[in-house]
Formats: sequence, structure tokens, C-alpha cells
Amino acid sequence: PDWSDPLNWVGGTAPVPGDNLVFGSLGITNGATEPVNDLTPDMYFGSITFNAGGGYTLSGNAILLNSVSGGQILNNTAGGNTISLRVDTINYAQAILASSGTLNINQPVVLQTGGDLMTGGDGDVNYGVTGTIDGSQSLTLGGGAGNVAFNAPVGGTTPLTSVTTGTSGSFTFASTITTTGPQIYNEPGTLGADTTLVSTGTDADGNITLNGTLDGGFNLTVNTAGTTAFNAAVGGLAPLASVSTDTAGSTTFGGPSITTTGSQTYNDPVTLNADTLLASTASGNIALANTVDGGFALTVNTAGVSMAESIPVLVRGAAPFLGRPMSEAAMLNAPVHRGAQVDIGPVEVVPEPAPAPAPERK
Repeated sequence: PDWSDPLNWVGGTAPVPGDNLVFGSLGITNGATEPVNDLTPDMYFGSITFNAGGGYTLSGNAILLNSVSGGQILNNTAGGNTISLRVDTINYAQAILASSGTLNINQPVVLQTGGDLMTGGDGDVNYGVTGTIDGSQSLTLGGGAGNVAFNAPVGGTTPLTSVTTGTSGSFTFASTITTTGPQIYNEPGTLGADTTLVSTGTDADGNITLNGTLDGGFNLTVNTAGTTAFNAAVGGLAPLASVSTDTAGSTTFGGPSITTTGSQTYNDPVTLNADTLLASTASGNIALANTVDGGFALTVNTAGVSMAESIPVLVRGAAPFLGRPMSEAAMLNAPVHRGAQVDIGPVEVVPEPAPAPAPERK
């Protein structure tokens, strides 16, 4: 049934701008599980709430969440419900939350001026392959222990200003996330498909920080002129397929490990903030294509080729050669342990110092 028909609503009144809509108990009637919004496009509402058994799919004209107190789409049911109409937010921070069950978003979400968005909850929120998010506003993941999954580009048409997660839930990425400012991921994450994280900001505004673990057998690419920070295990439970960074900005390793089945390529300068292991389980090449600094241990384990093309290496004693173990090398105070062949960059051979002369007897 259509939303405009008063007979389809409890109380016999069709919605008007500013109303709070309820689907389930005390809401739309006649057992309608696929109500169609035929009201004026972009009519604004305070909230949409799903109660009772679930199974609703909302389609039709776009709606606008616009509430001074914070408009929201809320899934309160243990079942699943689906939004198959466009949702815009404006003027105030709005929310798309699942307190229980699963809320599916299958159409674009557009963040207009002032319409920052929080999404998450104790249930799961799933943005499908057509559930894009765009707009020069901020996106926050949080509000509970559920999972938020992005299967469509975020910021692909209009980059978001920032993305931040809480600490109690989790996220799944399966596309590209683009912001003009920082991205901070404090929760455990999973790659559900090849993923690219992009920030067009510079310095701290371009920082992309992974404070939580990240797993999943897909490719991760990080492009930013800020700092890419890996502060927790990557691929510790399920190795990634590959990891790569671009030449702009820098990368920091906060430990303990980054594990892939394939290659790892770090094109920007790297700083070690903790002892770090870089490992490939299927003979992938591990390339450090720029400088590496930091007073911690760097261990590289792969049956492929490990390349440090621009890293000055001091080797005491005999001259090094291609494939030589580097256990005796001191690389900017960071010991390097070889798991396979190592191609090294500029090398300075330092002779062993002569023994100090014995003191003269008087």
C-alpha cells in the first residue's frame, strides 16, 4: 500500500512533514511488508522506527531526516528490515541505527549541510552494493556491539570530511572509503572485498589510523599524504591478500605484525614505533621502497623477495652480496632478520675496528 493512503495507517491519518513513522506495532496496518512512499519527494521526517517482527522493505520516493533532537532510522526488531529508498540528512546530526537484528540500506544516503551521520548499534547495519554514502560531513560508527558493513563506495562522489569508529563494535569494508580529512578505525575490521582507503588531506588531516585489528583475504590499498598508522595486528587471524601504500605521506608500524598471503609494498617512508613482523605466507614479495627509521626490530619473513631499495645499510666485516643473510646488519638501529633472499640498497661497508692497543707496562 501507499504511504499517502490514510487507511493504511493506525489512526487513519497519512504522514505529514515532521512526523515520526513507525512500521510494525502501532504503525502501518494491513500487514503491508512493502509499503511504497508516494508522498512528496524529500519530505522530512523526525524518525523511522521498525518494531515487532521485521520483514519490512521501504521503497519509493526519497526522504529527509531533519530533527533538532537528532532524527534517526532505528531497527528495534530482532528481524531484518530494509531501506530501499534514498535517505538524506540535513542541519543536525542524524543516525541510522540497529538496536537489534539487521537493518539493510540498499539505496544512497546523502549527507547534506550539517547532516553528520552516526551509524551502528547493538544490531548490524548493512549498506548494500547500492547503499553509497556521500556528502562533505562526518561519519561515525558506534553506538553498540554490532557490525557495520560497507559494500558500496563511501565518499565516492562527494568525499566525507572524516570517518571515526567507536571501540565496542566491528566493521566490514568491501569498497573504497574517501575523505578530505582523517580516518580513525578503533574497532576490529574485516575486508569483505578489495578495499581502498583514501584521504585527500595533508599532514594530520590526512591521517589514516588503524587502532584495531584487520583481517580478511583481500587487497588493502591506502593512499594519503598524511600518515598511515598500523597500530594493531593486520592479518593475524585471516591474512590479507596484499597491502600497499602510495608514495605520498608516511607509514608507521606500531606492531606486532602485518601478514599477507601475497605482496606488501610500502612506497612511502616508514617509521617503526614497535617491534614489527612483516610476513607473507605464500611467497609474496615484501618491498620497502623508501626509508625506514625507528629504534625497534623489523623482521621480514617470506619465501619471496624482500627489497629495501633505498635503505642505507651498514654491514660490519665482509662485503655483502645479493641474497646474503642480514642478521649481522644494523639498519638505522633496527635489526633486520631474513626469512628469504634480500635485495638491499645503498651499502656502506665498515671494516671491523682494530683492537685497542694494550696499555704499556711501567
